[in-house]
Amino acid sequence: MKIHSFVVVVLALVMTALGAGCAGARSEVVMPKSRYPVSMSNGMYGPNREMLKPDQMQKVGEIHIERTAWGMLYSAIPFTPELDVSSELNAQVAARKGDGVIRLRTEVSPCALDYFFVLTFIPFWPGCALVDIKGDIVQYKGQ
Repeated sequence: MKIHSFVVVVLALVMTALGAGCAGARSEVVMPKSRYPVSMSNGMYGPNREMLKPDQMQKVGEIHIERTAWGMLYSAIPFTPELDVSSELNAQVAARKGDGVIRLRTEVSPCALDYFFVLTFIPFWPGCALVDIKGDIVQYKGQ
């Protein structure tokens, strides 16, 4: 009887541990080769390294980059530890003749693989996350 109770407790703990995890992924958004200043705030430094006032810049477009991060073992093993968005950022800012990006923000949501709930209990089921990156492309006024 004691062995049966022990097995039940161990199985319950294992199922709880597996259920506490979830399929998904983790990653860092990086832009080491950006040719433009990028800010998560409303401010940006100008060409003379001074903080620009809102009336010294104008919005000329929006940046929008979508990427997918992948992982396994409840995101403990990241397949995409970094999402380098430098090239997309550079291309989009150049296309709008911008000088930088302000109000950069990210939104992360689960991808379709994560909705197979029963399979997410399997630690080696791959998980993914959709990463949506947005921001305002600005130009220094007077240029």
